[in-house]
Amino acid sequence: MPARLCVPVRVPAWFLFVLLLVGLTPTTGATPTTSPDDLVIASEVRVRVLEKQAPRAVTVQGTEAGLTLTDALDASLIATLAPGADVEIKAEHGRIYVYLPRRVVSVRALHLAPGLEGTTTVTAGRLTRRYDGTFRIEDDRGRLQLVNTVPLEAYVASVTAGEYPFAEPEGVKAQAVLARTYALRSRGKRGAYDLVDHTSDQVYHGADRTTAVTRAAAAATQGVVLTFDGRFAETVYSSSNGGHTAANETTWSGAPVPYLRAQPDPYDRSSPHARWQTTHGTAEVHRVLGRAAGFRVDGFEIAARSREGRVTAVTLTGTRRQRMTGAAFRATLTRAFGMLTLKSTFFEVAQRGGSYVFTGRGFGHGVGMSQYGARAQAQAGRSYADILAFYFRGTRLVQATPDLGPERPLLASTDAEAAALREAVLSTAPIADTEAHADPDVDDGPRGWADVIASTDAEERRDRRIAW
Repeated sequence: MPARLCVPVRVPAWFLFVLLLVGLTPTTGATPTTSPDDLVIASEVRVRVLEKQAPRAVTVQGTEAGLTLTDALDASLIATLAPGADVEIKAEHGRIYVYLPRRVVSVRALHLAPGLEGTTTVTAGRLTRRYDGTFRIEDDRGRLQLVNTVPLEAYVASVTAGEYPFAEPEGVKAQAVLARTYALRSRGKRGAYDLVDHTSDQVYHGADRTTAVTRAAAAATQGVVLTFDGRFAETVYSSSNGGHTAANETTWSGAPVPYLRAQPDPYDRSSPHARWQTTHGTAEVHRVLGRAAGFRVDGFEIAARSREGRVTAVTLTGTRRQRMTGAAFRATLTRAFGMLTLKSTFFEVAQRGGSYVFTGRGFGHGVGMSQYGARAQAQAGRSYADILAFYFRGTRLVQATPDLGPERPLLASTDAEAAALREAVLSTAPIADTEAHADPDVDDGPRGWADVIASTDAEERRDRRIAW
């Protein structure tokens, strides 16, 4: 087995106290590492918060230690707020307006910094959230662009609480590593900020969302990231894979990624989504599909499946025939009827009377880590390193270094790149003992349906991290 991580984790004193309370220990498990001299961790990430809410105005408050407001362009002081005092901020006419008690100040960009050890409370309508770190606020077509520059580990603790609903320490630590890797992999991808605070990236609701367990998990894995070939790995995950992970290319357009391969997952059996069934009226399903396709639909056929049985293509029939990917089919129905309509593309369908009956397995895309599977592994005594080695075979756990860059996206840009990735898939050996995870009782699904369907659907081309 690979060596343990040999670099001491620098943990704040209050995190150590939390570790004692919840029984977490520093990083353990099979964790290859680079030279200790190269281990440096980025200290912050920039997150655009409240992007979906798109507020025109917010009220901000320096919760515990006051708040300093400056012009972000020339650093000139605008105001200093006492602890608990608040001020309204609006976006108007391409500028930011600060409504102080006796005057209104207008700037192109505003910087907010709480006092030492303090946080900033932001209220937008009926929504109030408290954040670590600083803010830069600018106008975005009449809406506020609020960018929170937050300490990385505070971000990880919050995201882990928002994305992972369980409390078993090793599972929480596995999720923390994925959240940290995703954040570092995303640096610079959007220009003015790195991430957004919703499911297009990772769910981040600020300081109040964190728990003792997630803060301790962030501390216990401080700086540890998942890499492949010297680059940050694409750390995707979903709620439940239905007993078999999915290969990335069966879910999204693009070349195979070596560590995102389909394999049986006996640990996912405990998921409440291991088997599910939903029923929807035939006429309503046809109407929704027709509206999306642009012609009258009177039926559909499963056109292709992945090796394990996930639907990769559906043919719509009606006034004409049109093929769509399984992911696009699922997205169309869930947008219309709710996210529980088709929990995954791992389904069968039958027509009974005036309804379609969908019977399926899993919840989400199934690529990468299953959160229910991670929980079951943690309950079985496996370490977070074991969990990640199982779901991302061939990757390495290291501490982040300045020269780690983002891996190429899943959408292959050239035939040469696609061929290189496919060759890497065939030549990459797993770092875990695959025989140890084999379970003859797991149903691997039907065989012989290996078509990979390319798609230009916008839903397929957007960021693919979405957990569910």
